[in-house]
Amino acid sequence: MGISLIQSSPYYAQANGQAEASNKSLIKLIKHKIDEYPKQWHERLAEALWAYRMSCHGFVKCAPYQLVYGQEVVMPWEISIGSRRVALQDRISADDYSSLMNINT
Repeated sequence: MGISLIQSSPYYAQANGQAEASNKSLIKLIKHKIDEYPKQWHERLAEALWAYRMSCHGFVKCAPYQLVYGQEVVMPWEISIGSRRVALQDRISADDYSSLMNINT
């Protein structure tokens, strides 16, 4: 599959530039959320992580959620208002859905 494993020293974090860039943007997002509501940091942390996982970033131009699950996230408002995408997914069987997911990967 052409996958190569590259390890960096835990003592020299700058060697892993991509991870450092991701961490930098994530820390900035968390700080922004916590600055707004400092006493509710434990609740705002989950919101910050959700926002980070749903947004496209960097070189890949794809959301981390989409990379992991192979599809775009279904947002909570889509379920509550009954979006077209949710309605279409509700109509197909589990076997058909599984085969469609395998085609998209």
